[in-house]
Amino acid sequence: MYCSRCGTWAPDDETLCGLCGAALQLENTPRAAPPAPLELPPPVYAGFWRRLWAAILDITLLMPFSSAIQVMFGRSWFEPGEIDSDYWKLQAVLAALGWLYAALMESSHWQGTLGQQVLGIQVTDLNGRRISFLRATGRHFGQLVSFLLLGLGFLMIAFTVHKQALHDKLAGCLLIRGEEASRPAVARGATA
Repeated sequence: MYCSRCGTWAPDDETLCGLCGAALQLENTPRAAPPAPLELPPPVYAGFWRRLWAAILDITLLMPFSSAIQVMFGRSWFEPGEIDSDYWKLQAVLAALGWLYAALMESSHWQGTLGQQVLGIQVTDLNGRRISFLRATGRHFGQLVSFLLLGLGFLMIAFTVHKQALHDKLAGCLLIRGEEASRPAVARGATA
């Protein structure tokens, strides 16, 4: 038997619920149907042009920091210097700056770089959850693979169902845009 008030089960010979004292119903008594699952439209993925503009914004935002670091190394954008040990140290510092910026921002609660945030893009895993720093690092360095393939890894965005570039597929990431980015993963139909 089933108690309609507190939801506990009792032996068939009981007439009152031992927990709350309510009259018990027989098991074959019709119960209320469970609510229908919430049907939401599929997520909207960030396409090639939106992602390109986000990258341009990020480069523009990082330019003053990059210039300041170059000045600290005695270099200038306008005068080519010698390729010496200082040049390689500068390149290592600039590469670390770009990596930390992308990986920290994409794995943070903002789920995207400043350029991605301005254009309403969030980086998620395949279930719509925030990615880890390690996954964001893999995604960042995977962009080098996309670039070394003559940019074909980036062009995959236009031809894949979820608009994933090669580095997104390698890292197991999706870039969701608009209102989808602010909707919880459970509401998007993500599985745990």
